[in-house]
Amino acid sequence: MQATRAARLARLGPEESFATPRVIKEQIRRREKEIGMLNDALRALEAIKPLVSGDPSSKAVLRIQNSQDAPDQGESTGIRDAIRVFAASTPRFGPAELLEHLHRCNFTFRGDPRAAIRDALYIMSRPGKELKIVKRGRGGKPNSYSRKVPRQH
Repeated sequence: MQATRAARLARLGPEESFATPRVIKEQIRRREKEIGMLNDALRALEAIKPLVSGDPSSKAVLRIQNSQDAPDQGESTGIRDAIRVFAASTPRFGPAELLEHLHRCNFTFRGDPRAAIRDALYIMSRPGKELKIVKRGRGGKPNSYSRKVPRQH
């Protein structure tokens, strides 16, 4: 197969051995698509570089502190990060204490604060996650939560 192709190319003149404009356009389109994917990958790497280097001014670290300028670009408000910080410093807490703490820290909520806390606590207290329910609330009373302590092997 290779020998016949080489023989055929040898018989062609120089102008016939060049790629057609359609083939060139297709190659350019593929290369532009590859460049776009590489640019996306570079942007993702640049975004995580501060996390790897431990830069305290990175947006990920600012999300934990809930800086007022971090969420302005459509990023999440970081309620789970704020709950993690609060849970690390508080042995046992309920949603009311958490809400009060977040208001004292000027945490910015995009919607209903109680619903946001409820949803975040629900997700974070699922089996295998980082919070545990210490006492289940009964009769309309809220649950009490604490941080799961990692097991030492």
